[in-house]
Amino acid sequence: MKSSNSGEQQDDIWQGGFEELDILANNNSSNRKYLYSMKDMSGMVAKVRLDSLEPLDGFINQGEEFTPNKQGIFLASPQFIMDGGEVANTLVYIGDDIKRFANRLEQETAGRVDLKLITIPLYYKEHWRAVIIEIDHDKKNFHIQFHDPLGEFRQDLKDKVMVTLKDSLKYYSSSFLGKSELSDKDFQQSENKIVQQGRGNGWDCGTISVQNITDYINNFKSGNDITQTKFRIDQADTNAKQLDDCRIEQIKNLYIVQNGAEMPQRNVNTIKNAWAKQQAKEHDNAVISGKSDNNIVEQGNAVVRSNAAEQGNAVVPGNAVEQGNAIVRSNAGGSDIKSTANSQEKGYILSLIEKIINIVSGVNKLLSEYFGKQNISMQDNDVKQQIEKPQISDQKIIRANSESVTKSQSFVEKIESSKDKNRHC
Repeated sequence: MKSSNSGEQQDDIWQGGFEELDILANNNSSNRKYLYSMKDMSGMVAKVRLDSLEPLDGFINQGEEFTPNKQGIFLASPQFIMDGGEVANTLVYIGDDIKRFANRLEQETAGRVDLKLITIPLYYKEHWRAVIIEIDHDKKNFHIQFHDPLGEFRQDLKDKVMVTLKDSLKYYSSSFLGKSELSDKDFQQSENKIVQQGRGNGWDCGTISVQNITDYINNFKSGNDITQTKFRIDQADTNAKQLDDCRIEQIKNLYIVQNGAEMPQRNVNTIKNAWAKQQAKEHDNAVISGKSDNNIVEQGNAVVRSNAAEQGNAVVPGNAVEQGNAIVRSNAGGSDIKSTANSQEKGYILSLIEKIINIVSGVNKLLSEYFGKQNISMQDNDVKQQIEKPQISDQKIIRANSESVTKSQSFVEKIESSKDKNRHC
């Protein structure tokens, strides 16, 4: 997914490296499309620990990553894997983190509490996911679950994670499960393929991942299926409202972690108002863009209809040919084409113009035949008309024919010109 913390945003939206970005700084919280940073996620999972895990008596560092808890759940700090120009993988240290937490848990509970669940927020290629490890002390194996808010966890990333975890869990298996050697059969894999984020949303992966991790932990504590989560894309409107509310709560929780106090309501209102203005502006821009495209096509149609009707009236006189002109006006001006700016509509318009030209060409053919017959009739009756009125000269007849044909050609040329202009829209 494309990160929304990019140059497309205002200059004051983000400053510094991704690891140090802070949603509570530089007006970042007012941007609904802000992508959670490593620092943001660290603070948010700390609040999850405070709310969901019950620390052992006597520990004052509540919310700290390695503080032992009565549930035997290790919620790791956010990990990231980067490649390309920069190669880095903090996940390679997850084994040391698991070892540290497990040893402290063993020491403080005298073996009464085992490590049962490990949850890892994972960042890779500008996208947040979650990895969950259940430890079965009876079967002495590990169940690793992958969850991507987009509904499918990349296979190449799975492979990287599994290579790291197989090595990282060796110490725990040897020290706490009594199994020094691990094979592929000791690792069960599954994936929670639920589309929660939806295509086109490149900023809520962090919001959903934090909520999913919270759900996993609470479900595990209550003995329920840990993969049951709150967000599903099949109810888009409700989902969007839930995501807004969830992000607000996470921002408020982060404020508590950083400041030790509740976020003032005026700050919350400012964030919500900024989101509303941002979404309204985006909606208006989309509408304006759509109308602009439609107007370009509609104006072209209006010119074609006007030229076709006016030229048809000027060229074709008489009752018989007026019917042909009515056809032209009906086809050119009577059709109310509700145009949209897409290639199919434009193709239809060009096809209509071609039909108009064919009709006009037929009318002009009738016109030519009409004037040709009229000339022959005038020549046959020339002697009879000499007594009643002066003879019409051949040059006048030729000039009349020439003018009529010239007008007809002018009409066709204008229609052809209009057709060529439409081809370049």
